[in-house]
Amino acid sequence: MLRNKITIVFILLFCYLLALDDYKHEYIKTVDKKIIKETYELKKAEEEIVRTYYSEGAIYQSFYDSVNTVRFTIRDSVNRLQIEVERNNNKLYLWGLDQDKKIDKIFDIDDDPWYQAMSYSLYSFALSDKEKIRYWFLRTDKFKVYKMQAIKREIETIYLADQAYKAQKVEVKLTGFLSNFWHSYYWFRLKDGLYLKYEGVNGPPGTPLTSINLIK
Repeated sequence: MLRNKITIVFILLFCYLLALDDYKHEYIKTVDKKIIKETYELKKAEEEIVRTYYSEGAIYQSFYDSVNTVRFTIRDSVNRLQIEVERNNNKLYLWGLDQDKKIDKIFDIDDDPWYQAMSYSLYSFALSDKEKIRYWFLRTDKFKVYKMQAIKREIETIYLADQAYKAQKVEVKLTGFLSNFWHSYYWFRLKDGLYLKYEGVNGPPGTPLTSINLIK
């Protein structure tokens, strides 16, 4: 029993040390003709990792034990959305305010991890020898949870801001029958897993392509 506990501690420590170093990077998001500047910041505290994403006045924060999300918050004064989500065993608890309307929901999930910020959580998969993984994701515009899958595609050289990067391309899809109707792509720097680029359609057919690119 003691040996098992020691092994678990070492595994958690390894996962923590595996995480990317603290950073602050800027990205350009393009949706049709609209251009948005976004900032992604990563900080490692004593017992958790915090990834903060700033976009159009909103602040999104994801809290991790390593790459698995344990808590997530949104503070968006423009759209009047303030929510907090927390995992407890195989349930996600969501509470807060949406347009001044109180929200209180519980979602049942399974043992698979919760990856709320895929641009961070998928980096360890991109660097691993795995070819495919499954995880949970919460859509905060619909307040629904979905089982997702990430599949490794080819390694590519991509060019961003006049700089070349060797990158692992990862395809993200829904699972089951719905996997035929939507997918998107992420690119992670091969040497350390830094999120470089995203391309996907974030809506029904006819929705313009969204692209996000690292600029510095």
